[in-house]
Amino acid sequence: MRKQLFHLVFFSVVILIFTSNSANSTESKYLNNQHFMSLSEAENRWGQKDFSPEEFKKEKANNRAKMAVSLIKKKQFIGKTSTQVKESLGEFSGHFWSHNIPTYLIEEGWNQKLDTWQLVFLLDEAGKVKEVKIHKNCCD
Repeated sequence: MRKQLFHLVFFSVVILIFTSNSANSTESKYLNNQHFMSLSEAENRWGQKDFSPEEFKKEKANNRAKMAVSLIKKKQFIGKTSTQVKESLGEFSGHFWSHNIPTYLIEEGWNQKLDTWQLVFLLDEAGKVKEVKIHKNCCD
């Protein structure tokens, strides 16, 4: 009986580790194929303006871009849930590759056949923000 219990626990742990690593591997592969902008590129493109949650919430996408570098550097959303992000910044513009990963547009270029960029709030396994990145949403 003890041996059977050991095997059950052992195989359960192995399956849990494999499943967890598989999900992380899928996410890593997906993220590696995406185009993200560095903070220096963002600052060169849009400049930098101090981030203000109240101002971010009421501004249009293109005006939010100026606050993107400051928002990321401050790291004030690291460890927050998507609900807390929404409370601070308002309704999401959309979601990234999963309905759990919120995004906010910061440059809308699709009407002018230009690039469209968004802030992506990447979440950890606990559903808390682990990183905020600037992602190219559209167009080549």
